[in-house]
Amino acid sequence: MNVVIDSNGGFDVQRVVGGGSYAGANVGYTVNLEITNADTVEQLTGPGYQVGGNAGQGFVFEGSAFGGSGYQGVSVGLGVGGGLTPGAGFGYYTHTSSFFSDTSILCNAR
Repeated sequence: MNVVIDSNGGFDVQRVVGGGSYAGANVGYTVNLEITNADTVEQLTGPGYQVGGNAGQGFVFEGSAFGGSGYQGVSVGLGVGGGLTPGAGFGYYTHTSSFFSDTSILCNAR
């Protein structure tokens, strides 16, 4: 789940599903900050990708690059975790959609 805000005052709650590959043997929980060049929260929906990795035992750092139709971004996060390997890498195909099925109720300041 992502809570997203754009520079125009647009707001949305979005879900991301997808699949891909993961190399490493660890688990964790991170809270991430994502920054994109998308103009609006609506632009973040649809097909996309995410590639990155994490490292750490106990405290975990995560970083990734992601994008979709007409936008790119970076993500950094901190959390807790660990496992058999001190880090992991991943690559995913994603699909993002709004929790609000009717876009007329999307909170938008425009």
